[in-house]
Amino acid sequence: MYINEYGNPNNPKLILLAPMMISGANLYDLMSPYLKGDYFIIAPDQGGHGKAGAYISADDEYRQLKSYLTDKDYKDIKLVYGASLGVAVAWRLFWDSDFNLERAWFDGVIIFLGDITIRKMMVSLLFLCL
Repeated sequence: MYINEYGNPNNPKLILLAPMMISGANLYDLMSPYLKGDYFIIAPDQGGHGKAGAYISADDEYRQLKSYLTDKDYKDIKLVYGASLGVAVAWRLFWDSDFNLERAWFDGVIIFLGDITIRKMMVSLLFLCL
């Protein structure tokens, strides 16, 4: 993982986790015209993309992101956005009690199609994130 940073670290933090086939820098370029306000944006290149090394696993990507956030003492996160591949890492951040997330946006989440009870639970959790 290679961490791209944009803006003043004293501003509220947004984490943008890209889908497959684009880097964090590409995602920032796509989304930055729509971000209104002053934010500090963290847009990592995940393994196999941009300036990052090889992809190993979502757990390894999260380990690297958590290490970066912890080393910088970034505990309060205004928004984590994950698209497709990025959801795998964003989901881990969402459940990590070491961080205070105000909002999470999971774009392109696969919904489990098995047991109806589990499906209802997953959909409910998704809407809690918005």
